[in-house]
Amino acid sequence: MRYVLDMKAGRPAYLQIYELLRQDIVSGVYPHGAKLPSKRSLAADLGVSLSTVEHALELLVEEGYAGTRERSGCFAIYRAADQFAAAPAGQSHKTHTVWGIRPRPSLFRCWPAPCGGCLRSTARRSW
Repeated sequence: MRYVLDMKAGRPAYLQIYELLRQDIVSGVYPHGAKLPSKRSLAADLGVSLSTVEHALELLVEEGYAGTRERSGCFAIYRAADQFAAAPAGQSHKTHTVWGIRPRPSLFRCWPAPCGGCLRSTARRSW
């Protein structure tokens, strides 16, 4: 798979990589269980550092689109039947309005749009 980053877009490279991979996972280019490109090959093809690609892959793992196996790589774990809503292409998930950050999906049962009940329950958490 050949990806191209738009360095003039004003968006971080890791977010562009994340969105490209997420779009391919959701659209079925990488079905459940399929191995994603290695981080070294992605970094070489895109002309970015290894840590940039690692950051994008970490986001995919945190949001439930991919999983990792030590010394084996990153694999797609997303299934459309899981009812996990992906943001439309070109948009990232909503930013949490209370803290101004994107929380990990495990914090909210109703990710990507936390409902009032989830916001109230997490407001009591000690970070």
